[in-house]
Amino acid sequence: MIAIQNHLNDYPIEIDLPDIRRYTKGNTGIPYVYSFDTRLPGPHTMINALAGGNQICGAVAVKALLDLDVRPRCGRLTLAFANIDAYLRFDRANPYASKYVDQDFGRLWDPCMLDDTAIDSIELRRARQMRPIIDTVDFLLDLRSTDERGAPLNVCGPHDKDIALARQLRSSSRIVSAAGDMADRRLRDYGEFGAPDNSKVALQIECGQHWESFSVLVAKDSVARFLLATGTLDISDFSFRWFSCLPAAM
Repeated sequence: MIAIQNHLNDYPIEIDLPDIRRYTKGNTGIPYVYSFDTRLPGPHTMINALAGGNQICGAVAVKALLDLDVRPRCGRLTLAFANIDAYLRFDRANPYASKYVDQDFGRLWDPCMLDDTAIDSIELRRARQMRPIIDTVDFLLDLRSTDERGAPLNVCGPHDKDIALARQLRSSSRIVSAAGDMADRRLRDYGEFGAPDNSKVALQIECGQHWESFSVLVAKDSVARFLLATGTLDISDFSFRWFSCLPAAM
């Protein structure tokens, strides 16, 4: 693969966009959203990719899980590609432009905004489409990436439950605990995820710069650790290649 130079920050595009068209239909009635239920006791766990249409690493990781035909050991597992409209407009000559079409999918998770039918956008329509299944999720991992190159971050809420799950991953990603912005709510702060009085938790992993190959390693490593920590999968369900990042020092 030939690396193509980004004209803004001169970052080479090191990742081939995965072709996810075979997963268009989904199996939930929601395009590009798959859910597998064991009917056995256990949490509903979700891996979300493409909150930004140019955040490619998450799409690589979720497609890899679907390609492997993984199934949860207990509970329910949902795998989703979120901002498909933006992703399908990805232009290697202008890769930053495909983060979103109308507004940032990852920053519109205020219930008042979601409920207000007078407000409309491509991203809001997609969020409203996905909202019913997200409302049933116990543990959510949102795979993100950043404009600038930097160390991976495990971004969680400020509550004990958030920090506990972030630590349970035992990854090399630095944990950043912060309250969400009420005017600009992220998926990790949505609904019961952002409340201290229940067990629902959402983590946001900033895997690295959008198109650096290292971000794919972080995304897959984070997914594997998250699914093990929640009891959704067993270590035997992964090859060693999923665990590419050194564990955090204890």
